[in-house]
Amino acid sequence: MYVGTLGERPGTDEEAEASAAASRRAAAEWYQKYQADCKNIRILEHLTREPMGLYEEYILLRNRMKELPKLFEDKAKLDKRARLWPKTRVFADPALERRRIEELARTTNALSPEAYNVELARLLTRLGYPSTYGLRTLSAELAQARCELSRNIWRSVTP
Repeated sequence: MYVGTLGERPGTDEEAEASAAASRRAAAEWYQKYQADCKNIRILEHLTREPMGLYEEYILLRNRMKELPKLFEDKAKLDKRARLWPKTRVFADPALERRRIEELARTTNALSPEAYNVELARLLTRLGYPSTYGLRTLSAELAQARCELSRNIWRSVTP
């Protein structure tokens, strides 16, 4: 025996209205959280070749929130290695200077400015930032990521 006919929606109008009201309340709550998390924060849209869906963006932002402290630790290590790089030439002969720099890089693990930029870009793109993104402080980046995550969740629950 069948309870309903084909194409008929189960439930009553009261149940549908209660569900819609609960959905509106959830959206309003997430909007309030979004407003609180984004107070005094500017959100910039990142243009990509292929637009990201809400779920993919959520995963990226959640991962960013979790990995930001490690990104700053890794960047501090890169900065330390970059400071070891010589700023002035010692030898006028290019071959001797190149040999000296190669020896320095091998013994001290120093990073050239070019290698530093490549390594930093690798760290940034892993968390969805543009390769030339200028990081601010950890607290500012965490606040920005929290804001973007709240916005993403609010957008996903809004009908």
